[in-house]
Amino acid sequence: MTFRRRIALLAGLSFVAAVIACSVAGYLTVRRQMVAQIDSDLLRRATDEPLALPELAAVGEARRPGLALRARRGQPLPTDVLFQVVRADGSITTPPTQSDELPVDATDEAIATRPDGTTRLRTVSIDGERYRMVTASTGRQVAVQIARPLREVEATLSRFALALVLVSIAGTVLAAAVGWWVARRSARPVEQLTRAAEHVADTLEFDVPLAATHDDEIGRLTASISRMLAALKLSREQQQRLVVDASHELRTPLTSIRTNVDLLRRSDLDDATRTEIVSDIRAEVEELTELTAELVQLATDTRQVEQEVEVDMGALAQRVAERASKRTGQRVTVSGPGWLAWGRPTMLERAVQNLVDNACKWNPPGESIEIVVEQGSLSVRDHGPGIPPAERERIFERFYRTDAARAMPGSGLGLAIVRQVIEAHDGTVSVDDAVPGPGSVFTIRF
Repeated sequence: MTFRRRIALLAGLSFVAAVIACSVAGYLTVRRQMVAQIDSDLLRRATDEPLALPELAAVGEARRPGLALRARRGQPLPTDVLFQVVRADGSITTPPTQSDELPVDATDEAIATRPDGTTRLRTVSIDGERYRMVTASTGRQVAVQIARPLREVEATLSRFALALVLVSIAGTVLAAAVGWWVARRSARPVEQLTRAAEHVADTLEFDVPLAATHDDEIGRLTASISRMLAALKLSREQQQRLVVDASHELRTPLTSIRTNVDLLRRSDLDDATRTEIVSDIRAEVEELTELTAELVQLATDTRQVEQEVEVDMGALAQRVAERASKRTGQRVTVSGPGWLAWGRPTMLERAVQNLVDNACKWNPPGESIEIVVEQGSLSVRDHGPGIPPAERERIFERFYRTDAARAMPGSGLGLAIVRQVIEAHDGTVSVDDAVPGPGSVFTIRF
């Protein structure tokens, strides 16, 4: 069953259940009110003396000494009810014009002996017809019974029930139509998402237009999927660009290695030349190894394999400084109060290491590289020639190198890795001129 049909069926069933509940409640309420009106009329007839005594006076057997009737004799009895007198000994008297006797049980006989005002209401059946009957004590060892037929009430309730059934049927049909219309409108965004997902699965194309037309759960889902597709499209474009750039960067050292290997095959090379060629090959292999490692770093999402922990940025900077000093022989200092960051330690250490390696590449001999660790930031300063303002944003792009950097070793991926790591930690990285100059200051902020 489709999502649309399930919504329509659920809406229809909910409405039908509500209509049935309201119809039953309405029917029972009307029935109770109508029966209550009859009960009120019977109690009024039985307990209101000006009305009850003429009725008793018309019953000949009830006119015996001691009853002290004050009604006018010969007053006609109402024709819409049945009357009967019940004595304490169980004998009954009905009007001469009335052929039916009302049912009497022990409770009715006991009521005749009780004080005036004692009443009992119940529903009885006489010759297959239902009556509502009251038994009321007169306080004189006599009880009067008055019964009123329920045929009018039952006829009214039958008509009311028929009307409820017709209204329920009409309402159910209308609810089904409205439910189907609501289901179509509700399922339309879901169908749009389904078509988009099927299109992406079939074509591997992420450029699928999705518009969130409503600010509800489906609208937010649509917006989320649209952002996800945009992120996937950007990721694939970056991957393709990385592959193209990597192939271009790999071509240079591979070509150089191939050329040098061809030269080694010549038999007329002297030992000095052969040693120089082998040294060039080794340098190209080292550069190729570094490039491959950085490509792997860029292509690997270390967020999936490393958990975030509390990182002491001061201790991290000290480790990076000591390692750089041993490797390059340059003096790297660390200052500042330090602070605790929440992040992935391996990624953060790699980012700071790349900044220090870049500073070591440009820093002149005799000058120190300064790492300053302050609350919420870490900066690396060198005393090199600086970076032109026009190139300060581009140096964080993959494989981008300034004109001055092309003559120096490197792949152009180090600063790109720095930006990738810092942005993964919701931070920023920027470069400015050192004050006082010369030199550059790379600053990481979280």
